[in-house]
Amino acid sequence: WYQRRVRGSITSYNLFLSHSLFHSLTLHQHRAHRLFPFPPMAELYTPQKCSSLRKNGFVLLGSGNIEEQHPCKIVDMSTSKTGKHGGAKVHLVGIDIFTEKKYEQIGGSTDNMNVPNISRTDYQLIDIDKEYVTVLDSNGDTRSDFKLPNMCDSDLELAEAIKTAFDDGKEVTVSVTSAMGIDAIKAYKIGKD
Repeated sequence: WYQRRVRGSITSYNLFLSHSLFHSLTLHQHRAHRLFPFPPMAELYTPQKCSSLRKNGFVLLGSGNIEEQHPCKIVDMSTSKTGKHGGAKVHLVGIDIFTEKKYEQIGGSTDNMNVPNISRTDYQLIDIDKEYVTVLDSNGDTRSDFKLPNMCDSDLELAEAIKTAFDDGKEVTVSVTSAMGIDAIKAYKIGKD
C-alpha cells in the first residue's frame, strides 16, 4: 500500500509539473498557496553533516518543515568548542539565493543539514511581454513561463538592464537558477556582435 501511494503521488506531481503555472509562481506565491506537492526528496536536496559544510557553499536554512526552508549561500560559519553537556555547535549565516534575505541557524556539528540541489541553465532571450519573457533553450524549444526578475531590489535593477539590452537589439542570454522547485532569472550576458 505504501509503495503504491508513493508512486501515485510522484505520478501526480509529474503531471502537475508539466503545467506552466508551476514555473510562473514567484517564491512567495509558491510558498503561500501550496497548490502542489513538492518534488521527491532526492530531487530537491541531499543531507550532509553540518561539520562538512563550508563558507560559500549552499544549505537550506529556516525553521519548520522543508517547504519553509530557504536555499541559502553560506556567507559566515563558526564552530563553538565542545562543552561538558554536548558536542560542538555550528552557527551558520546564509543569504537566500532568490530573495537575498539573511537567515541564521545553529546546529550540532554531527547533525545532518539539507543541501539544496541547485542548477543554472542559460537561455537565449527572444521576446519580452510585460513581465514574462520568451526564451529559446539549447534544443531549439521555446518557453514563455519565466518572469523578469522581481524577488528582491537587485532583481529589479537586473530586469531593467535585461530590458534595456534587449530593446537596444543586442543578443541577450539569461541565466535561470533552479532550486527547491523554484526557477528564477538571476543573471544575463550580452553576446558578441
